[in-house]
Amino acid sequence: MKKTLNLKQLKSKKDVPYEDPHKEHRPFQVPTAPTYYPTKEEFKDPYEYMAKIRPEAEQFGIIKIVPPASWNPKCVIDSGSFKFTARTQSLNMIGAATRAALDYMERLANFHKLSGSDMREIPSTSANKLLNVYQLKNAVTSHPGGFEAMQPQDWELLSKKLDLEILPHSNGQYLRSFYLDTIQPYEGFLKKQEQEDSHSQGVKRVKNENFSMRLATPSHSPETSSKPSFETPTQQILQYGETDNPPTPMSEYLKVQKPSTANKEAPQTMRAKGKRKREPELEIASLRRSSRIREASEEAVTTQKQPVFDPYAQQRKKFVAERLALLATQPKTLLSIEDMDVNGDEDDYSDAEGEDEETTQKTPEEGPSFVCEKCVQVEPFHQLAVCHSCMESYHIGCLDKPLTEVPEKWFCVRCVVGDGSFTFEQSGKKWTLNEFKKRADKFERQFALQMGLPKDIADDPQAYESWIENHYWRLVNSIDETVTVEYGADIHVDKVGSGFPVASNDPYNKYAKDPWNLNVLPLRKESLLRHVQNEISGVTVPWLYVGMMFSTFCWHCEDHYTYSANYQHLGATKTWYGIPGADALKFEAALRANVPDLMEKQPNLMFQLVTMLSPQTLIKFGVRVYACDQKPGQFVVTYPRAYHGGFNQGFNVNEAVNFAPPDWVDYGTESVKVYKKFKKPPVFSHDELLLKVATTKLAPDTAQWLAPHIKAMVEAEHARVEAFRQETQQMDSPVQEVRTGDLEEDAYCCTKCEALCYLSHIVEKTDKTTDTVFCYDHWRDANLAKSILRVRLPVTEVDSIYRDVLAKIPA
Repeated sequence: MKKTLNLKQLKSKKDVPYEDPHKEHRPFQVPTAPTYYPTKEEFKDPYEYMAKIRPEAEQFGIIKIVPPASWNPKCVIDSGSFKFTARTQSLNMIGAATRAALDYMERLANFHKLSGSDMREIPSTSANKLLNVYQLKNAVTSHPGGFEAMQPQDWELLSKKLDLEILPHSNGQYLRSFYLDTIQPYEGFLKKQEQEDSHSQGVKRVKNENFSMRLATPSHSPETSSKPSFETPTQQILQYGETDNPPTPMSEYLKVQKPSTANKEAPQTMRAKGKRKREPELEIASLRRSSRIREASEEAVTTQKQPVFDPYAQQRKKFVAERLALLATQPKTLLSIEDMDVNGDEDDYSDAEGEDEETTQKTPEEGPSFVCEKCVQVEPFHQLAVCHSCMESYHIGCLDKPLTEVPEKWFCVRCVVGDGSFTFEQSGKKWTLNEFKKRADKFERQFALQMGLPKDIADDPQAYESWIENHYWRLVNSIDETVTVEYGADIHVDKVGSGFPVASNDPYNKYAKDPWNLNVLPLRKESLLRHVQNEISGVTVPWLYVGMMFSTFCWHCEDHYTYSANYQHLGATKTWYGIPGADALKFEAALRANVPDLMEKQPNLMFQLVTMLSPQTLIKFGVRVYACDQKPGQFVVTYPRAYHGGFNQGFNVNEAVNFAPPDWVDYGTESVKVYKKFKKPPVFSHDELLLKVATTKLAPDTAQWLAPHIKAMVEAEHARVEAFRQETQQMDSPVQEVRTGDLEEDAYCCTKCEALCYLSHIVEKTDKTTDTVFCYDHWRDANLAKSILRVRLPVTEVDSIYRDVLAKIPA
């Protein structure tokens, strides 16, 4: 029988002081965001209270609201049936600068392997840390005139700046030699690649490309051998290399998999029957370090009780050993949640659902199989070119530059040139709250033991929180060590149940219809989101979050720049950082300045929810940053276009949703323009939302603020349609205009920029099952001879709606 977690034993509102004690020490001296304590009367109406505090609160980006002491809804999660999957997070891959550095160093090592030589040993700084090769590269390339213009004194100054102390004297000369031997050849190669691809899509095309040169076997003679770029315990490499069933993640690479039938070219937003869902973080960017092998169905995997003969066992074993040797270029693992003993005495997770940890056996005829990334067909291991870095596999004929034979050792271009993509991987198991809490608690104990937590800090809650916060940012910014954790994020309450009571299950519970209940808040009459036609998971329907120490929610703005409300039901502190909406552009500029390579390759990085930049760095760039610590029974509210992020200090359970009072509309309009620029799919049509508000029974004050927005819609649509007509009227066959009724959102989503063209759009009729849609900015890409102008609402009708709204404004 499975053990369930007794929620009453967790830290809850009753265990938290009503008034927050002043926090004396916070890293980087980040100021604290304000905390509000509404009275019982003020707390009755959340929208009225938000409007009251908005002039002050909005300046901080985030605020904390502590409900009256008498307001205390019980968390109603069924801990016995509640199950979720968690995403794995390596802290230094979350940090923008460290991810850029580690990515560069890995690609640099791959390049030298491809070139047939070992890379020179990376020197250490005086603090016994590895030299940050990425910083070195940036310093040289940003120097006026670059490498060729640098003089001996410049190299000496740079060696001091990088804290390099290899020799008593001439560290600058050593640094120049290292750059010349290690970095210059790679930078020259990248420049050549850029020139060759300038006529096409450049590095954006690298996913299916390859290098035809082979990976030469490195010499191990004393004269040529060198240490791995990063220290990795030799014992661990030997242990993993000498087993037929290496631990995760390698065991995941070699499982029998069923090919996916999904269309790989489909837009990233999940859609079903025309409904749009908010994108979970893990689906926003392509996987960078996963096997990319599709999940197998139960019936597709045959588990043999007795070992069977595998004709490719030695080849596979050799491949794994070589891959593990390459993984030696990774930073050493300080502590990983994946290393927790899952079969220990007090930590029995045997009832956790998920994939079998053992490598699945196959029949002799098949051998271990991979999936071609291009055609999505399963093939035996030896019939595909498999990248030794990312483990992606391709038929040699499916590559952009086909090979004549399957290479024995090979890297894809993406792992040498790089595309900057990154995301979090799912852990592959389903956890109950009890299992996850035991796992999280053991991790916290081991981290404290490993770091030597002083007793006086352990006994002081505030000092302990600051101790965790300091370690968090140290690990996020470290290229030498990594800590891996898990986060149960974006858990759909419509599948597992909300932490708040709901009227359908508990109609007599007074909190089921409470306006602060997050199932109720976005659908109140004051919220414009109640006019969105379909439920949107994560926007109008809450998501739950189950955290552990260091699990992170990265910098982001809410969808369509809406407000968000986050409530902590139970557990340890959640630390937040917020940036006022007025500083959003400053934040984005700071991100570009710190990781220009990543931003160039991933221009929409700010939408991907996978990146942290420390408050210290942001403050240096003039960005205002505020922090707060959320505890059980407290709300954190984020404001429109306010970037926010943070991490959890231990096991906790939170719930969040979006809402949109009338003062949000200008931000929503701006989000449409930004999303279009970066080709980010919106989750609802902004025009449709405003028109639905306009065609309901309007109060005079609603008509007052709404009228200017409908007028702007009329003028913009009129200008677009007239410009299109004038430009196409000289055609031999003018584009036919067709009136249409309601459409599913997919039917009016621009193929080029993902914009939702609610009022009208150009449709190219094709032989495919679906037509191709173009907005007025991209209609020139359509074959107009096969196209129509499809109109849902003519400008005259929208103008009529505008006149009706005007009529409801008092004279």
